[in-house]
Amino acid sequence: MNSFWKASQQQIYRELGKMEKKGLLNSEIILQKGRPNKKLYSITEEGKMELQEWMNQKSEPAVMREDLLVKVRAGGLVNPDIIVQELTHRRQVHKENLTRYQQKEKDYLKKLIV
Repeated sequence: MNSFWKASQQQIYRELGKMEKKGLLNSEIILQKGRPNKKLYSITEEGKMELQEWMNQKSEPAVMREDLLVKVRAGGLVNPDIIVQELTHRRQVHKENLTRYQQKEKDYLKKLIV
């Protein structure tokens, strides 16, 4: 999820704790030798109902703050090669992301079929 939702580990564990207190999750301590114990979370029936409610809510697109759009808008004020290089770079980044997402999709579908 890190490619579309940024959260620190600290933030994630804080939210998991809140969700557990609300009864949306259960946790189990897994003892490990030579490593810190880990906490394994599982969703409760109440958590599934809450998730279903949240999934049924309409979502709005996030407000976009994209420096590339500002650069394109101001591109006529600078050497055109600069904006062409920037657009070429961004296109390459998107191609790489697309390849990565397509691989994740294939991997996910393989898990569903097995």
